[in-house]
Amino acid sequence: MFNANSIDLKWKVVFGVTLTSVLSVLLAISIFASIELQRLEETVVNETSTIAEIIGGNSAGALSFSDTESGLEILQTLKAVPHIHDVIIFDDTGEPFVWYQWSGKENEEARSGTIDNLPSHFSKNVPIEKITTLDGEFSVVQKIMSEGSLIGTIYVLTDLKILKDTKSTYLI
Repeated sequence: MFNANSIDLKWKVVFGVTLTSVLSVLLAISIFASIELQRLEETVVNETSTIAEIIGGNSAGALSFSDTESGLEILQTLKAVPHIHDVIIFDDTGEPFVWYQWSGKENEEARSGTIDNLPSHFSKNVPIEKITTLDGEFSVVQKIMSEGSLIGTIYVLTDLKILKDTKSTYLI
């Protein structure tokens, strides 16, 4: 049977210092990982909101002149951002104007179109302006304004894969 009294004081001190050091390092790592994940989540939110604002601003002319071709060209630039999967731009009446969809996989083509070929899972109603996180996905809905007037609304859906990947990296 183990008898703590039979261990030299020197080894008890070494064990105590080692245990304290290990616990301190583990606590510091968990705090760092928690702060980093929170920062990363804020970055994803800010980046998606900024992209929605930029795409919305760039599509103002297309919305003003009901130019769906220009609207579709603007949405095709989103292929450079693989974590953005769905985008719908609604006009000032609340009707879908143009849409974009991509799985983020290199071997798949991005799809886009107008209200005439809107996929059935896309909403035909303008969502409420807000930011939502649900089931590993994150969505942003923002108004598109021009000279103080509402000319449309943009809906952007992105995945949170980068957060999952980062969490798994920290757990390894």
